[in-house]
Amino acid sequence: MIEFKGTYYHNDASKTVLVQYDGALLHIWQTADPFCKLLKSDVFHLQPDIGKGKRCIKLPNGNRIETNDIQAFRSLNASRRQAHSAGTSRHATLRRLALLIGGSAFLAGVFALLHHMMNWG
Repeated sequence: MIEFKGTYYHNDASKTVLVQYDGALLHIWQTADPFCKLLKSDVFHLQPDIGKGKRCIKLPNGNRIETNDIQAFRSLNASRRQAHSAGTSRHATLRRLALLIGGSAFLAGVFALLHHMMNWG
């Protein structure tokens, strides 16, 4: 679990938040009373990791989170890339398996047809 503090910007307001990433979802918690979950999302965009300034996470609702925790931001970025790579690899493996099964079924059908034609005449 990756965890860090940041500032959540919503319209003209801002609040301190706790950000957690569990490998699939980004969880955003308000740290002031009352402590509560503001949102969770599997869709978010990480600003390119350039320079020494604050890092920004853009959310699908148009809001953003800024953090000074560069190490946590880099860990989040690496974790997302790794998860995406694993998902892409898994998808490609399943696609190859489906093609192999489909191709095998096609060849079995062709051989059965040839066998039937040779034994018919």
